[in-house]
Amino acid sequence: MNDQVEADGPSQRRAGDVSRMAAGAGLRAGGQHSDTLHQIFASIPGLKVVAPATPATAKGLLLQAIADSDPVVFLDHMGLYRTRGPLPEGRYGLPIGKAAVQRRGDDVSLIAFGATVPLAVQAAERLAAEHQTSAEVIDLRTLSPLDAGTVAASVERTGRAVVIDESPPGCSMASELAATITEAVFDQLRAPVARITAARSPVPFSPPLEDAYLPSCSPGRGRRHADVAPLTPDRRQPTAAGPRRHRRPGPQTGPWIQGRATGIPGSPRLRPAAAARPRSRPSTG
Repeated sequence: MNDQVEADGPSQRRAGDVSRMAAGAGLRAGGQHSDTLHQIFASIPGLKVVAPATPATAKGLLLQAIADSDPVVFLDHMGLYRTRGPLPEGRYGLPIGKAAVQRRGDDVSLIAFGATVPLAVQAAERLAAEHQTSAEVIDLRTLSPLDAGTVAASVERTGRAVVIDESPPGCSMASELAATITEAVFDQLRAPVARITAARSPVPFSPPLEDAYLPSCSPGRGRRHADVAPLTPDRRQPTAAGPRRHRRPGPQTGPWIQGRATGIPGSPRLRPAAAARPRSRPSTG
């Protein structure tokens, strides 16, 4: 044993292991059975974390995780267990650490994973039908290691980014992605990165409250309408003087997705309407 440890290096070894876990809300299971803990596992160096959105992706990532020589946390969203879709036959693997473009678009990048991917696709279809806005949907597939290159390339081209995450906003994957995007392509952003997340609270047991807690595209659900000003098409090209600059936020143009919208603190574009109203001047008389 000592000879083996010495040959392999100072107590450093590869240890392949797959931990498959259920996560996610929306099934009326209460807060103790509806947590989204992916941000906790993704923050641990050395762990690989995957979150599939379709049957084909789940099979490919699971087979690849079993063959991987590093520990992998495989997160199943319980709301996707009854999902139907194409499933290739035979053994195949999908690369861990590589995102996929689920839908092509030019005006805004919607970044999602797990159960928020079909939500992002539904939002993109509504944007196209109701607002003539072309949205690109990025399915992360892997949360650690994060495919920052695919995300940055999409946002650099569209100029806008919206991250959709079922977790509360604090210390979430949405926050990590917003910071990563801002650091990578700040000069190409036409608007602050927006986050669509759950509320900062435990998952409610009450069905109406749970519906209001989660991001949704359904009318009448969600804590409030997300501000879609960053999604309004602005096809002005960069001038010769330099890169695009942030424009002052304009008025809200209409709802496209419901949920808790958060973003860069202090950004007027992402404040609730009541907080953005100008204050009346005090009487001088």
